[in-house]
Amino acid sequence: MLQSNISAEDTEIEKRIGDLPHWACVAFAVRCAIRVEPLFEYFFPIASDESSAAIASAEAVSWASADSSKKAEDATNLGSVVLKAA
Repeated sequence: MLQSNISAEDTEIEKRIGDLPHWACVAFAVRCAIRVEPLFEYFFPIASDESSAAIASAEAVSWASADSSKKAEDATNLGSVVLKAA
C-alpha cells in the first residue's frame, strides 16, 4: 500500500505546505514544475512542441496567478493595518 510508505517527515512537510497561504502553495508548485521541466524534456524527447508549450504556458499562468493573489493579499493586509491604525 502506498500509504504505508509515508514517513512522519513527509507528513510534517505536507502539514507545513498546507499551512501556507494558497498563493504560496501555487508558487511552490510552479517552482517544482520549473525544476523538473528539463527532466520532462530529457525523458520524453519525442514530446510535441505543443506539449512543451502547454507546460510552459501553464507555468506562466500559474506563476502570474500566484503573484497577483499575493499582491491582493498584501493589499488586503495593508488595508486592515491602516483601518486598525485609524
